[in-house]
Amino acid sequence: MNPVTERELVDSYIRRGYWQDRTLGDFISTRAQAEGDRIALVDQRDALTYRELDDAAGRVAGLLAQKGVEKGDRVMLQMKNSVWHVVSFLGIAKAGAIPIMALCAHRLRELGSFAERAEPTAFIVNEAHQGIDYPAMAREVQARFPGMKTILTFDDIVRAARQASPLDAAAIAARRPAFTDIGLLTCSGGSTNIPKLIPRRHADYLYDAETFAAFLGMNRNDAFMIALPASHNFVLGNPGILGTLSVGGTVVLCENPSPDEILPMIEEHRVTGISLVPAVLSAVLETLSWDDSYDLSSWRMTLVGGSVLEEQLARKAMLMLPSTLHQVFGTAEGINFCTAADDPEEVVIASQGKAISEADEWKIVDENLNEVPRGASGELIARGPYTIQHYYRAPEAEGSFTDDGFYRTGDRAHVAPNGYLVVEGRITDQINRGGEKIVPSELEGYLAELPSIEEVQVVGVPDELLGQRVCAFAIGGSDGFSPASANSHLASLGVASHKRIDQVELIDMWPLTAVGKIDRKRLVEWAQASRNQTNRQL
Repeated sequence: MNPVTERELVDSYIRRGYWQDRTLGDFISTRAQAEGDRIALVDQRDALTYRELDDAAGRVAGLLAQKGVEKGDRVMLQMKNSVWHVVSFLGIAKAGAIPIMALCAHRLRELGSFAERAEPTAFIVNEAHQGIDYPAMAREVQARFPGMKTILTFDDIVRAARQASPLDAAAIAARRPAFTDIGLLTCSGGSTNIPKLIPRRHADYLYDAETFAAFLGMNRNDAFMIALPASHNFVLGNPGILGTLSVGGTVVLCENPSPDEILPMIEEHRVTGISLVPAVLSAVLETLSWDDSYDLSSWRMTLVGGSVLEEQLARKAMLMLPSTLHQVFGTAEGINFCTAADDPEEVVIASQGKAISEADEWKIVDENLNEVPRGASGELIARGPYTIQHYYRAPEAEGSFTDDGFYRTGDRAHVAPNGYLVVEGRITDQINRGGEKIVPSELEGYLAELPSIEEVQVVGVPDELLGQRVCAFAIGGSDGFSPASANSHLASLGVASHKRIDQVELIDMWPLTAVGKIDRKRLVEWAQASRNQTNRQL
């Protein structure tokens, strides 16, 4: 292993032409000049042309500047899927600030951690939505971090996008960051209790989105649907929103990932592509099994990632959908793999494809970082022009990177005979529930606070719908410990809504390994057997 500095890697990406002197703020202005009155964004209520999108983003940038947001400031963004989410994101970029891409599922613990690390000066939030008072939650964060002087709501953004004075060209130029600067902060899946912030540069993120769009053969006739949370890296830039805009296509934003919303919008807007997690794909296929009235003839590509795509579900999708199925494996930290449109069916079912860029470097290594033979399992590590070399203000995570600049994904994988990547799962016990990463020790700590619980262990159990469901084993808990009571407790603590318990099992003692540790593999087997027994009784 030869040590490589971050500066050396950056210089090599610039020298080889992978990084261009462009920023996210430049990006939409350039696209508006090229595409003009073509529709850029559409949701259930609104639509914006490329020219209107650029103008609206400039007006939001003007509002942020008026509120005291300076070049390089961080702005937290937590907004539901709509054209105004994209307007806000690009408006922050035009103001020369850095968006922190929070998910609507994040609650006080996660938002507080982001604020502590990134010190945002402003927070753009939903109005109250689906029973959550987002402005009230933002005010609670603001009370703890007074440096966050401004809270703007969904309505504030809509009003500003139509009425505020835009930043003029001179102001935008003065605020323009370097293309090698941080362009946004996305959230990790979380290998610690709270997600880490991932610094993505302007140059690397644009390269990622455009390269992925080119890999899929996207063009200005594409209408790509965003049904998963728009702040999620999978649908923001892989290729997602930015990849679609880069080719002059239309981004169709669906507020909720429900078949009742997805399928009518595919028909209405002649959607050609969509990114899904297996759980949503399963729900879509279930709906189509009894309602085939939708005209889905425009649909040509389905990207599925976020968690393991079971073979049975993959084959069902290939049979029922008019589109090509693409398995995707990627990380918010960078590296992306995808199966190609012309890959054989068995390859698509059995692998996650190949890296999307010729410049991606990746290998499978053992615990000593030595590369293993083809076919052998090990940890996937990667580096390249859109993979980070460090987390944001997280010195405790230095072990996630090698001395020669490779990111340690923490995923166990091997290389198939055809050279494609096959991901087997996490090296750690991290649970992947419906595409969202959950650390068992975090939930164990919260559940241990319940007075009736003596000891608790949380494990991930294979599940056809979710990929993995979350099962809590407890000693004690005889006074009504259940998924409902556990989840009520988690909600009262402000834990993110996707970190929930699906199954509870009460036991008298732990199964132990030969060396006296709790046998988590045995717990998973018990959870599966218990669920199977319950299903048989039903």
